[in-house]
Amino acid sequence: MNPSYSIKAGKHGIYLIDNNVGTSITNMAERVVSDVCRQRGGDLPIYYRDSEGQWDELKHAGGEFVDFSFGVNNEWAENEMISLGLS
Repeated sequence: MNPSYSIKAGKHGIYLIDNNVGTSITNMAERVVSDVCRQRGGDLPIYYRDSEGQWDELKHAGGEFVDFSFGVNNEWAENEMISLGLS
């Protein structure tokens, strides 16, 4: 089953919230990155809140998943999450 998530786009990133339905974003990272980059473009970082409430980044290049970066260590992204009501 495909992951279910909500998307919010900001100036400094794309933010996904796992809806805890179906397969997790973490387990389907390749598919999620591909889908998000196709829908929203592939230039912005993709951050996601997992089912435990932790914010992580899906690193990508050219619309393809590369790796996870656990924890968000980007001040712009952290401030944007607050302004979008995500934190």
